[in-house]
Amino acid sequence: MPSVASRRRHLFRSRLVTTGLFLALGTLFCFALSLGDLRLTWAQTLQSLVGHGDSSTTFVVQSLRLPRTLCAVLVGAALGISGSIFQSVTRNVLATPDIIGVNSGASSAVAVAILTFGVTGPAIAVIAVVGALGAGALMYGLAWRDGVSGYRLVLIGIGVAAFATSITSYVLTTKPALEAQRALFWLTGSLNQSRWEDVRIGLVAVLLVLVSAPLLRRWMRALELGDETGTTLGLAVERARVMALILAVVLAGLSVAIAGPVAFVALVAGPLAYRLTGRPGYLHWPAAALGALIVLAADVTGAHLLGSLQVPVGVLTAAVGAPYLLWTLARSRSTGRRG
Repeated sequence: MPSVASRRRHLFRSRLVTTGLFLALGTLFCFALSLGDLRLTWAQTLQSLVGHGDSSTTFVVQSLRLPRTLCAVLVGAALGISGSIFQSVTRNVLATPDIIGVNSGASSAVAVAILTFGVTGPAIAVIAVVGALGAGALMYGLAWRDGVSGYRLVLIGIGVAAFATSITSYVLTTKPALEAQRALFWLTGSLNQSRWEDVRIGLVAVLLVLVSAPLLRRWMRALELGDETGTTLGLAVERARVMALILAVVLAGLSVAIAGPVAFVALVAGPLAYRLTGRPGYLHWPAAALGALIVLAADVTGAHLLGSLQVPVGVLTAAVGAPYLLWTLARSRSTGRRG
């Protein structure tokens, strides 16, 4: 077992890294607000942010740029925490909501609701969460064999994702081109239509995390010690596992409701948080900060740093995340680990 001094060093490193990540996020946040057709200095941006700028810059910052930037942060944080929970509970780095069908289930439900029933507004968030929970329940039920193996969960989740994607594809091909185009743009993962209503959806995710944080921390610490040890400590292991996964699924569903299925953020944030902090297991705030940084950086790059080309955030995260996934698979194979 690590010594007290070693644990203190790891704790200090974790706190230092987490603080640095949030400082970097704050810097990127202000940078994102200053970019656009109307370029602003940082002083103008901060003045407008607190309502002390002139009317035009205040409108641009508070009404146009701030909702989108907040949505990027909230989506990334939700995905980072969701992926970290999945990876820790299943002990498999590939068991994240974008790979095992949770995001696909939410996207499929929303696509059907929009294109078939014309649903709009706040109901989209409810439908996305219901779709994510449906996909998660189907996956968990099929993977259950006196417990859930992370390896089996990933394989079944890939099948669930393929099934949900086929439903989405069918709906897209049976609708008029204009309607399908609008839905298809959303399905790539985009923050272009972000509004204050979407920010409120993201705040629901924040509230869920804050309310559940004490219980979640206790559950995850016990689950990481193994089922037998967790039971010895008085934890209802299977109930704790299911509740933690439900929270992760809801967070993923809410992120899909805001921005569509933003790929690979949940896969990358947790492992990167571990490498930076040097602490194994479930990492709450570092994974949230990294997820937010990844999504916000992708949105800033796609919207402002590629000239006249506008690239949805989901396209950029997929372009970066896909090589990471291939590297993870190759590394797992070379070391003989199946998860």
